[in-house]
Amino acid sequence: MRAATARAYGALAPAIDRANPPVAANLALARLYSSGGQYAQAYQINLRAVQHDPADLDARLALVETTIAMHRYAEASGYIQQMNAMAPTDPRSWYAAAQLDRARGNIRAAVRELAQARLLRIEQISPSGLSGARRVNPFASEDVTLVRNDSDPLIRRMDGDLTQITDSLTASVSITPGIDSRSGSGLNGLNNVTTQVAGTIPLGHGRLTLSATPTFLSSRSYNGSDVNGPLQIGMNPLSSQQNGPLDQSSSFNATGVALDAQFGWNWLTADVGSTPLGFITATAQGGLRVAPQIARNTTLTIGAERRAVQDSILSYAGLRDASGATWGGVTRNRAYAQLAYGTSNASFYVRGGGSYLAGRNTRSNTGYEAGAGGQAKIWESGTQNLHLGMDLTWFGYARNEYQFSFGNGGYFSPQNFLAFTFPITYAGSYKQMDWNVLGRIGYQTYHSSRSETFPNNPQDQALLASIAPLYAYESGESASGLTGGIYGNIDYRLTPNLKLSLNADYQKAGPWNEVRAFVAAKYSFLGTK
Repeated sequence: MRAATARAYGALAPAIDRANPPVAANLALARLYSSGGQYAQAYQINLRAVQHDPADLDARLALVETTIAMHRYAEASGYIQQMNAMAPTDPRSWYAAAQLDRARGNIRAAVRELAQARLLRIEQISPSGLSGARRVNPFASEDVTLVRNDSDPLIRRMDGDLTQITDSLTASVSITPGIDSRSGSGLNGLNNVTTQVAGTIPLGHGRLTLSATPTFLSSRSYNGSDVNGPLQIGMNPLSSQQNGPLDQSSSFNATGVALDAQFGWNWLTADVGSTPLGFITATAQGGLRVAPQIARNTTLTIGAERRAVQDSILSYAGLRDASGATWGGVTRNRAYAQLAYGTSNASFYVRGGGSYLAGRNTRSNTGYEAGAGGQAKIWESGTQNLHLGMDLTWFGYARNEYQFSFGNGGYFSPQNFLAFTFPITYAGSYKQMDWNVLGRIGYQTYHSSRSETFPNNPQDQALLASIAPLYAYESGESASGLTGGIYGNIDYRLTPNLKLSLNADYQKAGPWNEVRAFVAAKYSFLGTK
């Protein structure tokens, strides 16, 4: 970040070192300070620019924006009143008012002001009048569907603000089909096919989203070389020694529909729902998260949640084996916290949490997690940028339950897992398209201890140990090596109301490789461009 800032300053230095530097150079220097969170320095530069030329509306707009960033709303309101007195029909006066109303939470007023500012700007730059937009009724606050004009920087800013604001205000529906596939033989592998259908409506000052997600899970068939895999499912370790093995060599399937209701407002998010109804062990899940800004550029996130563990069909849906034994469907009851500091040029975070895991007829478990990391902008050109970062991740569980015998949860639960990775992110936009590509590479090491075959049934465990001690325990595992992956996301606004998205992800982490792909179509009942 410091290198990029130094280069930007170096580019400005010839202009600002003059005896009478151009106002535009000083305003660019102020933006440089603001991008790094140094608002006091930016404020002084912008204030001097206004004092030098009180009629300069660009300088006044920059001063308003810096004052808003410092949360000095009353002072910003005074500057806006001065702009309105000087130039009541100038788009910058309306845009400044929209910025303040948005900061204060007066969103609908901000939408009206942005629409009017955009109209005035096109009139200002188009000698023939309204060549780039259809006239907007200023008394119809919801009608802000405007034709794009990408040639003007101020209009691009207004379009971006309108997109963010109206997307947060309007009702919408979306459909998101996708697949998540994990490598492995038998129950170690998992295919998860979903199609989420969701609807969102404004509710008070927040947004309510209701969704239903049909879900189909299937494990893999066991490889021909994996002759012991089927013998380790459910009660088979004991049955195979007493009455012969149960036939469990084929894949397992599960089908259900997950329901969810989520409410978001400002820094609070809450949801309640269920794991897919139709699964053997369907159960309630939900969460609560608060993320207030506690200082400038600093956010504290605290949350508690109950979620399904989706590592395998056993941990997610539960199983019933050929003997009739039912177990699995593990939920993670988690509390966590994160402290993050971020500007447009860099961000840093530290986090930690703890979990209690339990399922039907499975032994309970506890887990702990911690992490830290950050990223910095190393390149920027127009609407494109590149960030480089580093992440450190640690977690561990009290017991290893990554088995599929009766009483185990079937989820990756090493006693120690440590990974450090280096992510690089390329993001940008062009016309109606936005994209984000993230590549990550690093090193991981983990250790899992020996585990009991029947951890929740001491009698069966003791019996198996007496007649077949080799089957009474699963040996532990230690592994180290490269970890990483690549993620890509593309959003394309096909019409002012319809946005299409594509997400694809490949990850090599822990003991498996994972591939995910999702497409989405979102229709908003209020266009923004």
